Amino acid sequence: MRTHRFRALALGAALACAALLGGPGVHAAPGDGADDPALDQSVGADEASGEGPVSIVRGHVDLGPRLVDGQWTVAMRDDSGTEPVWRDPDQTVLVVSDAGLLDAPTGPEYSFMGATAGEQWYVIPQTQLADVVWLGWSTQDPGVVGLVDRGATMSIGPVRGPGRSWMFLQNGTFGEPLLLVDGQKDEAQDVWVDVNTHVHANWVFTEPGVYTAALTFSADALDGSKVSASTVLRFAVGSQTSVDEALAAAAPEPGDAASAQSAGTDDEPRAQGSDARDGADEREDEAQPVDAGREPASSRATIWIAGAVVVAGIVGGLLVWVRRRASVRDRAAAIAEARAAGSADPGAEAAGDGE
Repeated sequence: MRTHRFRALALGAALACAALLGGPGVHAAPGDGADDPALDQSVGADEASGEGPVSIVRGHVDLGPRLVDGQWTVAMRDDSGTEPVWRDPDQTVLVVSDAGLLDAPTGPEYSFMGATAGEQWYVIPQTQLADVVWLGWSTQDPGVVGLVDRGATMSIGPVRGPGRSWMFLQNGTFGEPLLLVDGQKDEAQDVWVDVNTHVHANWVFTEPGVYTAALTFSADALDGSKVSASTVLRFAVGSQTSVDEALAAAAPEPGDAASAQSAGTDDEPRAQGSDARDGADEREDEAQPVDAGREPASSRATIWIAGAVVVAGIVGGLLVWVRRRASVRDRAAAIAEARAAGSADPGAEAAGDGE
C-alpha cells in the first residue's frame, strides 16, 4: 500500500530507509495494491485447506471470509510457504517474535498509545518485515466475491492479553494513524472491507504473552440474506511465549474475568497509558468537525432560549402599552360623557355647585 512513519520512527537510522505501508465502524482504505506490488495477489477457488494446530512465525497471512461447500466461514490464508493454504484461525497461532520489537512511538500523533521514551513494543508492521509474520485481511475468495453485495464487516474484539494492544492504518509518510481496533475496549469494533480487496495494518502489543481476539466476518448477500461466522485469533507475543499456551487459551468474551488484565494492572506505566488514552479520547471529542456556518447544539439552544426571552419581553411590553392606551381611552370617554351629561342638565350642575 503506502509508506508510513511509524516504522521509520521505531526502527531507527539503520532501518528507517525501509518503506512501510501506510488504510464507522471504521472504513479501511481499499487494498487494491495500486501503490504496493506486494499487495497484488490472486486467490484461487481450488486452494488447499490445512488441518490441525499450527504456528506461523514469519511470512504472509490474510484473514477473511471463505465459502466452503456453500457455507460462509472465517479462515486464515497462510501464504508463508510455497503454496497458499487455508487454515482455521482458532487452530493457528501467530507468533510475534522478538524480531518484531520496535521503539514505541512517542510523537503527538500517537498520543492515544501513551508511550514513554525508551519503551519497546512488539509490532506486526503494515508492510512486510523479514522474520516477522505479516498479517492482513482479504475478501478475495472467489466464492465470497460472487456472493456478497458490496463488502463485509470485520469485527474484532474483545481482545485479551497481558498488555495493551492496537490495530491501526497509516497513509503516507506523514499521515495521521487511523485507529481501527483499540484492544482496551471490552467490545467488538467494526471495520468495513470492500469486496475483492486486500489490506494490511499495524498490530501493536506492549507486553510479551498470549493474546486472543474474537473475530467475526458478516455480510449482506446479493439475494438479500445475511451471512456471518466467528472464530478466535491467537497470538504468541515474544520469542519465549508458549505456542501451546496460546492454543489452550479460552476464547475472549465481553466482561469476562480477563478484562481486568487486558485493561492494565496497577503498575505506573500502564496507568500512564490509561490516562493518556482518556486524554486522547477528550481531544478526539474536541476535534470533531462542525459544519461551516453552524453553531454547536449547545450554542444553538442558548441562542434559542435567549431569543425566546427577548420575544417574551417584547410581547409583554406591547400588552402593557395596549392596556395603558385602552385605559387612557376609557378615562377620556368617561370624562367626555360626564361633561356631555352636565351640559344637558343645568340644574344638576347648579345643584352640584351649591353643595
